Amino acid sequence: MQALNLAVVSQRIQIPAQSGILAGTRSADAFITVSLDRYTRLIGSYLPETYVEKDGYINGLLATKVMKDSTITEPQNWPMLDLLGIKYLVTEQANLRSPTDFFLAYPDTDLARSPAVKLESGESCNSVILEGPAEMRLLFSSGDILSFMARAPGRWVMATTLRGNTLRLVAAKSINRRGWLARGKLSDEDGPGILKFYALPPGPEPTALLGPRINNTEKHFINIFESCVRGSPFNVFLNPSALPPAFIPESVTELPRDQALKWVRANLAPGKRAVVEDSLTPPPGPKRPGEVVDILEYSPERVKMEVAAVQPRLAVLTDSVYPGWEMTVNDRPSRIRVADYAFRGALVPRGTSTVEMVYRPKSFRIGLWVTIISLIGAMLAAFNRRFLTGPLSLISPSPGGADQ
Repeated sequence: MQALNLAVVSQRIQIPAQSGILAGTRSADAFITVSLDRYTRLIGSYLPETYVEKDGYINGLLATKVMKDSTITEPQNWPMLDLLGIKYLVTEQANLRSPTDFFLAYPDTDLARSPAVKLESGESCNSVILEGPAEMRLLFSSGDILSFMARAPGRWVMATTLRGNTLRLVAAKSINRRGWLARGKLSDEDGPGILKFYALPPGPEPTALLGPRINNTEKHFINIFESCVRGSPFNVFLNPSALPPAFIPESVTELPRDQALKWVRANLAPGKRAVVEDSLTPPPGPKRPGEVVDILEYSPERVKMEVAAVQPRLAVLTDSVYPGWEMTVNDRPSRIRVADYAFRGALVPRGTSTVEMVYRPKSFRIGLWVTIISLIGAMLAAFNRRFLTGPLSLISPSPGGADQ
């Protein structure tokens, strides 16, 4: 899991029973609940207008903009999604480039399909009825592949783009019956832009049904499940490039904090390059085969990892760095390094090492001591009342006097 370090109940993504998917997963959105400075600035460097800053401090998080709308699927944001380990994307849209809301999911448990479930094939989950020229807002970039299913007997179906004052014909095909029209990669001349579809000339039927698709050859977010059962579209996209929760980068760059965020935005290559904000002694060399990180235990307040390295190495855990976290490497106290501006790093020696991170904030320790002192004080007060105080027994002399 990669997220803000909060002891909250994670949101479960609701998956229809008829989909045949056996296991669910946790939503990344559930953890965007507070504005941690470094994490928020990292996300904001990819997704503009996600937070409000005043006097150098973040005082507002625009939750509707943080990894929820269609801008997250743009190619320039893929490195961030890979680094955060976003493995699944769940949406009602069959086309990622349609303006809509998405659920982002961490790979707690892989989604699995039941082989016994059979789904009836229906119309495209993302279709438009054409009555003459019709526009469907599908964003695309160069390198994308356009294809669509059309039901327009006796008509031509065309897709065009408009850039400035130039109208370009992207694809066209005469449709005699339902069929697929496929086109290769969209070029730089085509996009980025918005597609507009036509069905001409008027045919024997007053309308034409069109289900366009935009796919990307970079293999980010492959549609692994699509269902239109009972009019409830449900689509699951897989990101095979998502990093695991912890990894060893191939190379490490050392930069001060005021330069680290700019470096991440300009040079991020998830799993290959990382940046730290202090000097590493000795500096780690290139990654070698057999060097891996395994997470043995994970909870909101404790993480235990095993790192295999053939030389001193930096291991990165993509959980937010935050005051109060303490770390031991092979049972010896070690300083947590800030990796990729917002996450926690551990410098480990050669061989197999055990890394343990525990959340012990100073406020918790102070509160614990205050509680202990208060408890001791209460116990002493009770002891005094029970054994040292109470009604005094006054011994009065006898009526005749003691010396009588």
